[in-house]
Amino acid sequence: MTVQFATNTPDPPVPPPPPVDTFHQQQAQKFLQGFVGLQVGMDPLALPHPTTENFVRGYRAVPVAFNDEAIWQTAQTPDLQALNRLNVDEARNSQQYNTAWKPVLDEVGKFAAALQFQLGLNHAMVSAAALQTYAAGKALGRDPGSTDVRQAVKYMARHLKTRGLRKLANQPPQPQPNPIPTTFEGIPITGKEAPMTH
Repeated sequence: MTVQFATNTPDPPVPPPPPVDTFHQQQAQKFLQGFVGLQVGMDPLALPHPTTENFVRGYRAVPVAFNDEAIWQTAQTPDLQALNRLNVDEARNSQQYNTAWKPVLDEVGKFAAALQFQLGLNHAMVSAAALQTYAAGKALGRDPGSTDVRQAVKYMARHLKTRGLRKLANQPPQPQPNPIPTTFEGIPITGKEAPMTH
C-alpha cells in the first residue's frame, strides 16, 4: 500500500517592480533624446587629443579676417593657387562653418555653465541643510533619551571621513542666494556703469 502525502507547491517568487524614473530623470532623458536628434545630419565632430590640441592652440591667434583675405587673394591669383597650399573651396567651407556654428557654441556653453552651477547649487543647499541637521543631531544625541537620534547621527558620520567635512558641519547656516535682478524700474541691467551727466 502506497501512501501519498499532499504537498503544497510554493508560489514562485514575485520579481520586484522595475524602478520608476523620477520626474527629473524623465526630463533629462527627454532632453538627451532631443539633443541626439538635433545632431542627426551634422558633420562629425572631432574630439581633442594631445597630438592635435597644440596644433589648434598654436593657430588660434590668427585673425579670421586674415584667413578671409588669404582665401580671396588666392582665388584671384593663379600663382598662389599653383602653390597648392590653400584649397579655396575647402577653406571657404570651413570659414562658413565656423561663422554659422559660433552662436550655437556660445549658447551651448552658456547652458553648460548654467547647468553646472545649478547642479552645484542644488548639492550645496542640500549639503548645508544635511550638515546642519547632523550638527544639531549630535547635540541632541547627548540626551540619554535620544538613542535613536544618536544612532542616526552615527550612520551619517560614516560618510564624513575628513576633518574638513566635520568642521563644515559646525558652520552657521548660510542664506540662500537671491536671484540676480535683470531690470530696475523697467531699465535693463547690463552690469556696466553708465556715464553720469550733471
